[in-house]
Amino acid sequence: MEFGSINTNYVDTDRLSQNFNRVYNDSDQQFYISKKIYFHGDEISFKYRYGIWIEDLYELTGDENCKNKIAMSIVLIPEAESLGKNTYDAIQNSCGYTEPFDILGYGCYLIFESETVEAEYFDDPKVINKLNCAANIIDTCDSLRGFYIDKPVNLLGMTGWDNLRMWIKDSDFKDILKNKVTA
Repeated sequence: MEFGSINTNYVDTDRLSQNFNRVYNDSDQQFYISKKIYFHGDEISFKYRYGIWIEDLYELTGDENCKNKIAMSIVLIPEAESLGKNTYDAIQNSCGYTEPFDILGYGCYLIFESETVEAEYFDDPKVINKLNCAANIIDTCDSLRGFYIDKPVNLLGMTGWDNLRMWIKDSDFKDILKNKVTA
């Protein structure tokens, strides 16, 4: 059994319901958020949760090439209380709320693992199986957190750390890029 690049020999089918709440459910998306709040203490200290984001690519895009494709991602989402004032205010002004799904919708998340499942509906056994697998590898993802955050997130060479600096410390995008060029 695997999700993304992580294999697991055993999948506890109760782990999803024990450790996650489904906080959004629509025809094109579902979102599960971890009940546990994690903490990273280092140069950038912040609280965060893990989410499992499921999207029906055909419903979202209408593209025939995406028919029967369900995308699933494990994401790290900073907690609202850890966001810098500018980021927090921007999310609040844009969404009206600062719940994890709003933070995700605003774009303040890091993708750790992702997978596409060939299925028509969210309740397809293949989707449920992958969802349970994703819930089972969260501890592994958390132990590899630094590895995932170190990875580039765009073609400018920014890493997850750069994004976290922008979201949590309200660092300026231009200053981060300038430091990358001069480094």
